[in-house]
Amino acid sequence: MTDEELKRLLGSHSGQIRRHFDVTLERVDKRFDLLAESVVQLDHKLDRTADRLNGEIERTASETQAMIKFSHAELERLETSTH
Repeated sequence: MTDEELKRLLGSHSGQIRRHFDVTLERVDKRFDLLAESVVQLDHKLDRTADRLNGEIERTASETQAMIKFSHAELERLETSTH
């Protein structure tokens, strides 16, 4: 096939190639949009999980501190009652 024949062949198919490219690009764009939306949803989910875990940590720390204070008070009470 000569260069001229190849140019004519490509020229005759350029519209079809362009349409195929446009359709493919549109599909990629839609997939990218879905991926971006999924990332945003995952980010929100991680934020909610982090907030919940921080709340649980704070609650547990407060409960532990209260138990330590109670234990110290009990020890002091026992020490004063035995002396």
